[in-house]
Amino acid sequence: MSVEAGPGSGTSLFLRAYLASMALATVAGLVGGYLAGPGLVLEFLKEKSFIVEAIRANPLLGVGAIFANNLLSSLIAMIPVLGLIVLGVNMAVIGSLASAAPQALVFLVPHGVFELPAIYYSVYLGGRVVADARRKGAGKAFSSMLASWAKIVIPLLLIAAFVEVFVSTALASMMLGKGP
Repeated sequence: MSVEAGPGSGTSLFLRAYLASMALATVAGLVGGYLAGPGLVLEFLKEKSFIVEAIRANPLLGVGAIFANNLLSSLIAMIPVLGLIVLGVNMAVIGSLASAAPQALVFLVPHGVFELPAIYYSVYLGGRVVADARRKGAGKAFSSMLASWAKIVIPLLLIAAFVEVFVSTALASMMLGKGP
Protein backbone atom coordinates (compact mmCIF):
# COMPACT_ATOMS: atom_id res chain seq x y z
CA MET A 1 0.00 0.00 0.00
CA SER A 2 1.49 3.30 -1.01
CA VAL A 3 0.90 6.41 1.02
CA GLU A 4 -0.26 8.48 -1.95
CA ALA A 5 -2.93 7.81 -4.54
CA GLY A 6 -1.55 10.47 -6.84
CA PRO A 7 -0.08 13.95 -6.87
CA GLY A 8 -2.56 16.53 -5.64
CA SER A 9 -5.31 14.00 -5.03
CA GLY A 10 -7.76 14.25 -2.15
CA THR A 11 -6.56 10.84 -1.00
CA SER A 12 -2.99 12.09 -0.78
CA LEU A 13 -4.04 15.19 1.15
CA PHE A 14 -6.18 13.16 3.54
CA LEU A 15 -3.38 10.69 4.23
CA ARG A 16 -0.87 13.45 4.82
CA ALA A 17 -3.22 15.03 7.35
CA TYR A 18 -3.85 11.63 8.95
CA LEU A 19 -0.12 10.87 9.22
CA ALA A 20 0.39 14.31 10.77
CA SER A 21 -2.38 13.46 13.26
CA MET A 22 -0.54 10.24 14.10
CA ALA A 23 2.64 12.21 14.77
CA LEU A 24 0.69 14.66 16.92
CA ALA A 25 -0.91 11.81 18.90
CA THR A 26 2.55 10.34 19.46
CA VAL A 27 4.09 13.55 20.74
CA ALA A 28 1.03 14.57 22.77
CA GLY A 29 0.88 11.11 24.36
CA LEU A 30 4.57 11.02 25.24
CA VAL A 31 4.59 14.54 26.68
CA GLY A 32 1.23 14.13 28.41
CA GLY A 33 2.30 10.83 29.95
CA TYR A 34 5.59 12.27 31.10
CA LEU A 35 3.85 15.27 32.68
CA ALA A 36 1.19 13.05 34.26
CA GLY A 37 3.97 11.23 36.07
CA PRO A 38 4.25 7.68 37.35
CA GLY A 39 0.61 7.37 38.43
CA LEU A 40 -0.49 6.67 34.87
CA VAL A 41 1.89 3.76 34.32
CA LEU A 42 1.04 2.34 37.76
CA GLU A 43 -2.68 2.44 36.94
CA PHE A 44 -1.98 0.78 33.59
CA LEU A 45 0.01 -2.00 35.28
CA LYS A 46 -2.75 -2.53 37.82
CA GLU A 47 -5.31 -2.79 35.00
CA LYS A 48 -3.13 -5.34 33.17
CA SER A 49 -2.31 -7.44 36.26
CA PHE A 50 -4.15 -10.42 34.72
CA ILE A 51 -1.33 -10.62 32.16
CA VAL A 52 1.34 -10.74 34.90
CA GLU A 53 -0.63 -13.50 36.63
CA ALA A 54 -0.91 -15.42 33.36
CA ILE A 55 2.85 -15.20 32.81
CA ARG A 56 3.50 -16.45 36.35
CA ALA A 57 1.04 -19.33 35.95
CA ASN A 58 2.31 -20.43 32.55
CA PRO A 59 4.53 -18.40 30.22
CA LEU A 60 2.65 -19.63 27.15
CA LEU A 61 -0.60 -18.50 28.75
CA GLY A 62 1.10 -15.12 29.21
CA VAL A 63 2.02 -15.05 25.53
CA GLY A 64 -1.61 -15.74 24.68
CA ALA A 65 -2.89 -13.02 27.04
CA ILE A 66 -0.45 -10.43 25.69
CA PHE A 67 -1.15 -11.42 22.08
CA ALA A 68 -4.93 -11.22 22.59
CA ASN A 69 -4.66 -7.86 24.36
CA ASN A 70 -2.46 -6.38 21.63
CA LEU A 71 -4.57 -7.91 18.86
CA LEU A 72 -7.66 -6.22 20.28
CA SER A 73 -5.79 -2.91 20.54
CA SER A 74 -4.64 -3.20 16.92
CA LEU A 75 -8.18 -3.92 15.73
CA ILE A 76 -9.49 -0.87 17.59
CA ALA A 77 -6.56 1.13 16.19
CA MET A 78 -7.89 0.54 12.65
CA ILE A 79 -10.96 2.66 13.46
CA PRO A 80 -9.66 6.08 12.42
CA VAL A 81 -10.42 8.37 15.38
CA LEU A 82 -10.12 5.56 17.92
CA GLY A 83 -6.78 4.60 16.38
CA LEU A 84 -5.36 8.00 17.19
CA ILE A 85 -6.60 7.61 20.77
CA VAL A 86 -5.06 4.11 21.06
CA LEU A 87 -1.79 5.52 19.78
CA GLY A 88 -1.89 8.48 22.17
CA VAL A 89 -2.69 6.26 25.17
CA ASN A 90 0.14 3.84 24.35
CA MET A 91 2.56 6.74 24.05
CA ALA A 92 1.24 8.24 27.31
CA VAL A 93 2.06 5.01 29.14
CA ILE A 94 5.58 5.12 27.71
CA GLY A 95 5.91 8.79 28.69
CA SER A 96 4.67 8.01 32.20
CA LEU A 97 7.18 5.18 32.51
CA ALA A 98 9.93 7.54 31.35
CA SER A 99 9.00 9.99 34.11
CA ALA A 100 8.91 7.24 36.74
CA ALA A 101 12.08 5.34 35.83
CA PRO A 102 13.77 6.24 32.53
CA GLN A 103 16.06 3.20 32.80
CA ALA A 104 12.97 0.97 32.67
CA LEU A 105 12.44 1.97 29.03
CA VAL A 106 15.15 -0.60 28.25
CA PHE A 107 12.61 -3.31 29.16
CA LEU A 108 10.35 -2.12 26.34
CA VAL A 109 12.93 -2.27 23.58
CA PRO A 110 13.05 -6.03 22.86
CA HIS A 111 9.32 -6.43 22.26
CA GLY A 112 8.65 -2.79 21.36
CA VAL A 113 10.57 -3.12 18.09
CA PHE A 114 7.79 -5.49 16.97
CA GLU A 115 4.78 -4.17 18.87
CA LEU A 116 5.04 -0.46 18.09
CA PRO A 117 5.32 -0.85 14.30
CA ALA A 118 2.29 -3.16 14.44
CA ILE A 119 0.24 -0.56 16.31
CA TYR A 120 1.41 2.29 14.05
CA TYR A 121 0.62 0.24 10.96
CA SER A 122 -2.84 -0.58 12.32
CA VAL A 123 -3.55 3.11 12.89
CA TYR A 124 -2.25 3.90 9.39
CA LEU A 125 -4.51 1.23 7.89
CA GLY A 126 -7.52 2.94 9.46
CA GLY A 127 -6.67 6.12 7.60
CA ARG A 128 -5.79 4.23 4.45
CA VAL A 129 -9.17 2.47 4.28
CA VAL A 130 -10.97 5.80 4.49
CA ALA A 131 -8.76 7.23 1.74
CA ASP A 132 -9.20 4.15 -0.47
CA ALA A 133 -12.96 3.77 0.02
CA ARG A 134 -13.76 6.58 -2.43
CA ARG A 135 -11.43 5.22 -5.08
CA LYS A 136 -11.89 1.45 -4.72
CA GLY A 137 -15.23 1.23 -2.97
CA ALA A 138 -15.72 0.48 0.71
CA GLY A 139 -15.79 -3.32 0.34
CA LYS A 140 -12.55 -3.57 -1.61
CA ALA A 141 -10.82 -1.03 0.62
CA PHE A 142 -11.89 -2.90 3.75
CA SER A 143 -10.87 -6.34 2.46
CA SER A 144 -7.52 -4.94 1.33
CA MET A 145 -7.00 -3.42 4.80
CA LEU A 146 -7.80 -6.72 6.54
CA ALA A 147 -5.50 -8.70 4.24
CA SER A 148 -2.63 -6.30 4.88
CA TRP A 149 -3.34 -6.32 8.63
CA ALA A 150 -3.36 -10.14 8.73
CA LYS A 151 -0.13 -10.40 6.74
CA ILE A 152 1.84 -7.78 8.67
CA VAL A 153 0.31 -6.99 12.06
CA ILE A 154 -0.64 -10.46 13.32
CA PRO A 155 2.88 -11.92 12.89
CA LEU A 156 4.49 -8.83 14.44
CA LEU A 157 2.21 -9.01 17.47
CA LEU A 158 2.78 -12.75 17.90
CA ILE A 159 6.55 -12.25 17.83
CA ALA A 160 6.21 -9.29 20.22
CA ALA A 161 4.21 -11.39 22.70
CA PHE A 162 6.84 -14.17 22.75
CA VAL A 163 9.67 -11.65 23.08
CA GLU A 164 7.85 -9.78 25.86
CA VAL A 165 7.37 -12.94 27.91
CA PHE A 166 10.69 -14.65 27.27
CA VAL A 167 13.14 -11.79 26.63
CA SER A 168 11.80 -8.54 28.11
CA THR A 169 10.82 -10.11 31.44
CA ALA A 170 14.19 -11.90 31.70
CA LEU A 171 15.97 -8.63 30.94
CA ALA A 172 13.89 -6.85 33.59
CA SER A 173 14.66 -9.57 36.14
CA MET A 174 18.39 -9.42 35.43
CA MET A 175 18.47 -5.63 35.60
CA LEU A 176 16.50 -5.62 38.83
CA GLY A 177 18.89 -8.19 40.32
CA LYS A 178 16.38 -11.02 40.54
CA GLY A 179 18.19 -13.43 38.24
CA PRO A 180 17.15 -14.57 34.75
